[in-house]
Amino acid sequence: KNYVFGITTTGIVIDSTPLKYWLNKPTLKWEYNYFFYKPSPKIDSFNGYINKFGEYHYKGIPKTKKNISKVQHLIGYAADGFPIYNEIIKKKNKTKLKSSYKIKKGLRPSGPTGKHNGQYNQDYIYVKNKGDLDICNGKFGKTKEYKNGTYYYVLTSDYPYIPRCFRGTPDYSFTTLKKQYQKPKKQFMRTSNY
Repeated sequence: KNYVFGITTTGIVIDSTPLKYWLNKPTLKWEYNYFFYKPSPKIDSFNGYINKFGEYHYKGIPKTKKNISKVQHLIGYAADGFPIYNEIIKKKNKTKLKSSYKIKKGLRPSGPTGKHNGQYNQDYIYVKNKGDLDICNGKFGKTKEYKNGTYYYVLTSDYPYIPRCFRGTPDYSFTTLKKQYQKPKKQFMRTSNY
């Protein structure tokens, strides 16, 4: 099923759905990495995107003018109910949680020609314990809001940016969330603090 990943505490969708496919054919399963080119031609300076239906959603860590991401911050909740945080865990030295994905070595065996270079999501592979986060870009730990600990997802500035799987069972309402959204006002979406 096609779920959006989650929603911010202010109601903006967080979505990892690819923006474009190789040869414009989703069936070939080669998804363009929307952050491969920097700056991304489709993503705004807040890591947001307006789709063809006029819906604004985040494709990475939401950025704000105040840049409150200098500390760990609750961004929102995933479709399965677990909280979503940014990657910072310690304010003093700005320690970041690192994902466990890396670019594969060698040439692509099918699809687009050339070496795995990060241009496509399929250029990446999960390597257990390479970083701090699991295959769903999450971990168990204590946070300001969950002092006894909880599983939580992390949005990272490196691939996969937004988790690509769920630890729990996503709620069905997240399959229709896009249809429920109306086109937001540009002023609102540009000044949101999440």
